[in-house]
Amino acid sequence: LSPLDHPHESATSLPARALALFFLILTSPILVPAALLSLIRHQPFLTTRTAVLPHDPGLAQRVITWQEIPTLPGVLRRWPTLWRIVTGHFAWTGNPPLTPEEATLLDGEFEQLWLHTAPGLFTAPEAEGCRPPWDDAARAHAALFACQPTASWRWKTIRHGLTTLH
Repeated sequence: LSPLDHPHESATSLPARALALFFLILTSPILVPAALLSLIRHQPFLTTRTAVLPHDPGLAQRVITWQEIPTLPGVLRRWPTLWRIVTGHFAWTGNPPLTPEEATLLDGEFEQLWLHTAPGLFTAPEAEGCRPPWDDAARAHAALFACQPTASWRWKTIRHGLTTLH
C-alpha cells in the first residue's frame, strides 16, 4: 500500500526558507502604508489567487492559494509570497504562478514544462522582458528555465526583480 497523498517536496532549501522568514519579518512595516492605502482607495487589502504547483505526470494537479497586496507597487505587491517560500511551496526564483485554467491552456510537452518548476517570487519570463498575459515568448522562457535553471539565470532574475521594487 502507498499513501494517498503525494509527498510534499519543498521548492527551496532550508537556508532559503529561513532567509524568506527573515525578510518577511524585516519588511513587515510595509503593511502599515499598504493597509492605509487600501482604506483610502476602498480596495481590498489582500487579493487571493490560486496557483498550480509542480506535480508528477499522471498524478492529480496540486494547487495552493497565495495572496498579493494590490495597493503596493511592482514586485512589492507579492510580499505575502514570502510566506509561501517559508512554507516551501514557492521559490525565490521560478516561473510565474498559473491558475488551473491558465495551466490547461499550455499546449504540448514543451509548454507544460512551465509546470515542472515551482512558482517564484522573482520569475524568469519577467526577467527576460515578458509581461502578463503570458505569450509564446514567456512560455518558451518558462520552459527553458524549468529545464536549466542556471545560477547565472537565477541571479539575473533576482536582480531584475529587485530593480522592479518601486
